[in-house]
Amino acid sequence: MSQEKSPKRVAIVTGASRGIGAAISQSLSGQGHHVVLVSRNASPLEDVRSQIESSGGSASVAVCEMNNQAGVEAMVEGVAKHHGRLDILVNNAGITRDNLLIRMTDEQFDQVLATNLRSVFVSCRAALRPMMR
Repeated sequence: MSQEKSPKRVAIVTGASRGIGAAISQSLSGQGHHVVLVSRNASPLEDVRSQIESSGGSASVAVCEMNNQAGVEAMVEGVAKHHGRLDILVNNAGITRDNLLIRMTDEQFDQVLATNLRSVFVSCRAALRPMMR
């Protein structure tokens, strides 16, 4: 039986591959929490995971397109099932499709709404059940 210290809490951080998301992930890990790093690309997540682990923290990677409702729901459910709990959800993922309004396509606008707004609703709803347990 392992004598490894269990994390205080399990946290999901979306948009964790760089910037604010990476900083939040490192801070949560520094407080003793296990952090599930989420983004659409694995390679930068692995870099953040490596930094966290080299500092003595605990992290894992989950690749997910935040504008894919079924994918977000499956990711949250998988994290809760794998770790037996989910305590913290940080909705940090976001995209920009900056352009002059006259040049912005409906598809670009829909992508921004799906990633920046709808994914927050979907991930919060998915996280409620395991968090309430």
